Amino acid sequence: MKWLTIFLLLATLVFGDAYSELGYSSDYEKSLQEAKDSGKLLMLLVVTQVCPWCKKFSSKTLQNSEIKTYISEHFVPVIVDRERDKARFPQTYQTPRVPAIFYIDPAGHEVWTTVGYRTPKELLEEFEEANLSYIELLTGVTY
Repeated sequence: MKWLTIFLLLATLVFGDAYSELGYSSDYEKSLQEAKDSGKLLMLLVVTQVCPWCKKFSSKTLQNSEIKTYISEHFVPVIVDRERDKARFPQTYQTPRVPAIFYIDPAGHEVWTTVGYRTPKELLEEFEEANLSYIELLTGVTY
């Protein structure tokens, strides 16, 4: 038990800020308010510290310059750890499968969801789908 505690402590120190380099907020409520103020979709990324696909998604896909630019222009990104941050984001988005991305309109309604690792190309396609779904929601026009 002692070794497990030491391991978990070290893992937290080593990986605790694994996602902070993305510059995403971890405050769901504050980010939702920012989405309301800006009119952008909230991009809620749900991860865990022990998920290898989450880490790969962060380091390979989300670090891509085209992805970073698209996110900063079109979304208010927020990242939460499914295990550590349970009380900090709505139960609705506490999925057993990670990484998961929920695209949420400024009113707090889910517009689009993706689950699993995505390459930059796949993620850009999904960004377009999420934005089209949002436009359809706003206008009532289906594309």
